[in-house]
Amino acid sequence: MILSPPIPFGTDLGCAYARMYGFRPVARTEHDALRFPLGAWIPRRPGSRERHRVLGYALGPGGEPSYVLARHDGRLALRRAAGANERYGASEERDPSLARRLVDAEGRPAWISGPAEASGLAIYFLHGWETPGPDLLLLPEAVERGLAVVHETGDVQSLLLEVCSNVTVLGLSGDLLKGGQQDRVLAVDVVAAPDAEPTEVPVYCVEANRWHPRAGDPTKHFAEAERSAPPDLKRKLVRGTSQVEVWEQVSHLQESLGASLGRGEALRDQRSLSSLRLALDDAELEARVDALCRDLLPLPEDAALPVLGHAVAVNGVLRQAELFATADLHRRSWPRLLRSAVLDALLAGAEEGASPPPVEAVARWVEDAFAGDRERREEPTPYGRRVRTRSRSVCALQTFQPEERLVHLLASAA
Repeated sequence: MILSPPIPFGTDLGCAYARMYGFRPVARTEHDALRFPLGAWIPRRPGSRERHRVLGYALGPGGEPSYVLARHDGRLALRRAAGANERYGASEERDPSLARRLVDAEGRPAWISGPAEASGLAIYFLHGWETPGPDLLLLPEAVERGLAVVHETGDVQSLLLEVCSNVTVLGLSGDLLKGGQQDRVLAVDVVAAPDAEPTEVPVYCVEANRWHPRAGDPTKHFAEAERSAPPDLKRKLVRGTSQVEVWEQVSHLQESLGASLGRGEALRDQRSLSSLRLALDDAELEARVDALCRDLLPLPEDAALPVLGHAVAVNGVLRQAELFATADLHRRSWPRLLRSAVLDALLAGAEEGASPPPVEAVARWVEDAFAGDRERREEPTPYGRRVRTRSRSVCALQTFQPEERLVHLLASAA
């Protein structure tokens, strides 16, 4: 159930606001002075990084053509077109930060809906404007269809991703790779372009003590990447970790999973006792995860702004959030990311009396992920850049393509 539906973008909102102040809504084509298109960004002042967005057009009481603007702080404003045209430039760039700051009529963040709840788990949906760009194929999709191959290299912490199609491939931090000389997890997001040399993929081993073929799996490449790592492991990836810490986390997860199922011992698969990936295939665990996912899987479909991501809280504590450039990328990633969130809830166990955080708290948490007021590090990549941020409560990994397109944000509790 959507508790705080996103406010509408565009003419509906612009018209309503204009009428409140005695302005008459009009179409842009009705006056030559209205030269900035709907959705354009106008700097607050010349040279300012704070920008206002055009939500609509109106004529003032004296007939003066005006813009209806969403300000950088989320408030709305009316500005005469003559002054705006003389003082400001504009851009068609779609900046998701404004969507994150909009509020509804009751002052709640309107870009968040939910939560959907089950057994201590609360899922919030993050709405916003999509950032257009080249189509991206997710790594699990590409591997399954034979459109990309992840090659074993003989290096524990480095693999090669070869694209065998004309579509760019996106691998997400936390993707679990099954096969090779040992199972791996992607340490960071990776974007691999077609018609290029194979892309290096930074990884960690999630299967200690194996460096040999495993029955039923290929050795020189990886069979699939269908699973996403549990949030506790992703948290280490976002913050930065070591191979030893990853092995320790895998062992801890296996112990915790066994305890959550009442086994009295770690959850291990006899084909490889140290493999996290194989442990996640346990039939009883799968049945419990499926049962919780069933009611949480549907995404909101009637929102004015599309769902670009989600945030997860367990027993009232915010744990993780992911945001994508487009609704389609999030929709295709959602089933396996939901399974990861459900695993987190099963490991924690539902606490009686725990209440989900208010949407305002979720908004502040995600804003902190972008701000990174304690640390911000930029790392160039062959496909754009990577930004790591850290604040008091959250750390995040942001992946950008050229032209400053934010492809994916992964945020975890600090």
